[in-house]
Formats: sequence, structure tokens, C-alpha cells
Amino acid sequence: MSAPKVWLITGTSSGLGHEIALQALQRGDTVIATARDPTKLTTLTSLGAHALKLDISSSPAEVKAVIDSAYAIHGRVDIFLNCIGFLIEGALEEYSQEEFLNNFQVNVTSTFTLAQALLPHLRKQGSGTFAALGSIAGWYSGAGWTGYSMVKFALAGMMLGLKEEVKSFGIDVVLIEPGYFRTGFLNGRVVAKKEMEEYKPVLKPVKDFFNTRSGQQRGDPVKGAKVVVEVLTRSGKAEGKELPERLLLGADAVEVGLGTMEKEKKVIEEWRVIVEGTDHEVQFE
Repeated sequence: MSAPKVWLITGTSSGLGHEIALQALQRGDTVIATARDPTKLTTLTSLGAHALKLDISSSPAEVKAVIDSAYAIHGRVDIFLNCIGFLIEGALEEYSQEEFLNNFQVNVTSTFTLAQALLPHLRKQGSGTFAALGSIAGWYSGAGWTGYSMVKFALAGMMLGLKEEVKSFGIDVVLIEPGYFRTGFLNGRVVAKKEMEEYKPVLKPVKDFFNTRSGQQRGDPVKGAKVVVEVLTRSGKAEGKELPERLLLGADAVEVGLGTMEKEKKVIEEWRVIVEGTDHEVQFE
């Protein structure tokens, strides 16, 4: 087993964030767990976790103060994992401006704000892993969950660029993109308040899917959490491996990733003969 790590994990009151914190504690690691309501973290604190209140809707200065206090507890953070996020359901035309901006704030801006608060510590430390939970929705999109897919694509772009920006400081960056795991995530989704008759036939299949899939998801969150801990600590089957930019989590996520790449490759090949002839005739060295 690799040496014990110090974790800082957000969004640990439920779902995969909670299970990952449990698995890290069971491994013998040190965990600083955050949630909007720390009283919901009693299971983790009973196992030795340190609980902190963190509301990502707070100002960047307030978020930074929480991250600074978390870092000061042990004087280091080896692994940071942001698990904050929610699913928004509805057609794009149904979203209000407020719903759109809140969706982006929680699912994307939270990682941006947390990165700006934590990276100065990790750079000074000269090591560490900065990770976030994305989704297979960052690989493809569809009617009824366009807003969720949009933010997960944006998160992927942020994390991929960040990886290149900080690797010279000894910091790893990885985006973990789960498929459907049997948590309460679907039950906590936010539905656009405005409902348009025109979109009801279009959205019915996805609404039926979300309503019936909860509790039937393929992924076991305990098994998924164990894999995440193994990967981020580079232990077990992940020992000696370099962290990927994007880590699909779950059999369904792998299927989506491979299917998307195959589909996109086919489209690129079909259209390349038309789009490639756009270069200048004379090229300069």
C-alpha cells in the first residue's frame, strides 16, 4: 500500500463524494470533508474525518478562507477532489436566466473558484493532485439534459487546460467522469420551472428515463469509490500508472466514450475531403 494521503473532498454529504471519503478513511488516509451543512457528515467524522462548512455560492474570498483553513489543519493536501454538482432537466428554451447561471455556477464555476483558492498552496508544496467529478454527459448530449451536458463539456475544457498549466509545478490534474451510479443523484435533479407544451413530446423519453432509472443504475457507488481512491493514490491496479487527463468510471461510461469516439471519427473521415482543402497554396517554414 502507498503511504497515507491527506485528502480534501467537497460535496461529501451524499453520493459518490461521501463514498469516496469513506473509502479513503478505510484505507487509513486523512480526510478533510466539506459540505454546506457539516452536521450531515457525522458518519465521516465518527471515522476520524475533519468536517468543514463550505458553500460554493459564497464569495471567492469566503471560499478561499475555508480552503486556507483546511490546508492549515495538516499543513498539506495531497489529493483534492471536487464532487459538487447537480443535474438540471429541461429544454434549453425552458431555462430561465437564473437557472442557467446557477447551473453554470455550481457545476463549473465551483471548480474554477476552488482551483484559484487551492493552487497557490499546491504550487508552494510542489506536489499534489487536483481532481473533479465530471460526467459521461461531457462526452455527448441529448434533449432534456442539454444544460447539464453543456457544463460538463465546459468542465472538461477547464481541466484539460489546467493540467498543462500546472504540470511543471508537480501537480497532477484529472477529471473523473462517472456513468450512472446507484446514488440519489437523479432524485436531486433540478427541473426547469417553465414547462412548454411544444417540448413535452420531445422531453417525455428522458423524463421517463430519469423517473424510472433511479435505484436501477448499473454502477455500484462503493465499487466506484474504491476505484477512484485506488487511482488517485496510485495504489493497487493503478500503481505505477500516470494519471490520465480524463478517467471514465463505470462500464456504461466506457461504452459511451468508445461509442462517441467511433461516431466522431466516422463523421470526420466522411467530411475531411471537403474541409481539408482550406490551406494557403504556399506554406512558410
